[in-house]
Amino acid sequence: SGVYNNEREIAASFKILNKTCENADIFNDIEVFPMGRKELMKLWSSISDKNEASIQLIDYIGINEMPGIPQAYISIVKAKEFLEKIAMDDEGNIREEVFDENVRAFLGGDNPVNKDIAKTLHSEKSKQFAVLNNGVTIIAPEIAIQSNTKVMHLTNYQIINGCQTTNTLYEHYADLNDNVELVVKFIESQDTDVAIEIVTATNNQSAVENEAFYALREKARLIQKFFDIQRNDEAKEKLFFERRENEYRNKSIQTTKIYDIKELARCFISVFKLRPHDASRYVKKVLNTSDIVFDDKDNECAYHCAAYICYKFNTLINGRKNDAPKYNRLRWHIAMLYPWVVFGKVETPDPSSKKITAYCDKVLKTLLNEEYIENFKTCQRIIDSIEMPTDDQIKRGKYTSELKEAAEKFLNK
Repeated sequence: SGVYNNEREIAASFKILNKTCENADIFNDIEVFPMGRKELMKLWSSISDKNEASIQLIDYIGINEMPGIPQAYISIVKAKEFLEKIAMDDEGNIREEVFDENVRAFLGGDNPVNKDIAKTLHSEKSKQFAVLNNGVTIIAPEIAIQSNTKVMHLTNYQIINGCQTTNTLYEHYADLNDNVELVVKFIESQDTDVAIEIVTATNNQSAVENEAFYALREKARLIQKFFDIQRNDEAKEKLFFERRENEYRNKSIQTTKIYDIKELARCFISVFKLRPHDASRYVKKVLNTSDIVFDDKDNECAYHCAAYICYKFNTLINGRKNDAPKYNRLRWHIAMLYPWVVFGKVETPDPSSKKITAYCDKVLKTLLNEEYIENFKTCQRIIDSIEMPTDDQIKRGKYTSELKEAAEKFLNK
């Protein structure tokens, strides 16, 4: 997960490896290059999560080749066949994995836009669906079309726009007939940056909040995978990072255990950026104007650790224990204080440093037993050691600085 800077020793090792492979006389063409965790995970996904599909098009037109996009097509397909060949698995269930590149999951049948889509499907206007609906956009690193049969072949495809349309069609699958047609745009691209630009552009045409686009960041994906892995540890509470809006809808998960992009950002900037005042008020501004969260260099464990601290204090607030509800307004400041109490000093490593894993492990260890209750009580005593702030002061950096000074005095006694 580090950054490769073409260090002389490593570059020399690559040359030796290249020469060794050439001398083996097994391979025709050899290229040795560095791969980080992100690249390895992408390579693994292309093998383990491979999906393929073929669909009959009613008609199509090609789009001229563009930088990063070797080929693209706009087509008309039968909506029912689109579901069967692209969006559903062999058992007739929706393929949720093909929406991973979408900034939000299905918002449900009660959503006003989805209600309108359903209304169109059940009216005479269903025959005009292809012109009344914005359609679907699919991106894949490899597409091929047979011009004589008008059959489109896709490999490792993702539906990057049209999640609401696809899921609403699926909910009304039994009512679809061959008169319901759909516009589908097929785009071939292996360039990740181009893919993100397309997703951003297509979703900017609808009502999607700016912070939702953080879901497209590679770091957000890695953080979500980290949360997924942590849930395998039976000793820990199972927390969920909802990278995409509504991702865990109808999953029977306790809502207090779900952290969306904004809530996780609040936790993170409170604990590791020492900005609980921004978490109290300006998190949207932070997300929209800076890169202090979801930075590629950050270690994912810092996000999980920050969320865990906030979750455990919330359990005390909700359980009305240890006077925790009294400090609800200051919960982000409590989160900032907690690791300092654990270590007995005011010190916060950079979330990209080598120290961060051991730091988070020690903090988490205290949260897995009753020790955390006393630690939070100490946090509350530090807050009580200075004047209780007004609602306005809580949102100011000045109070955060004063609280930091109070923590230093308290812990150095």
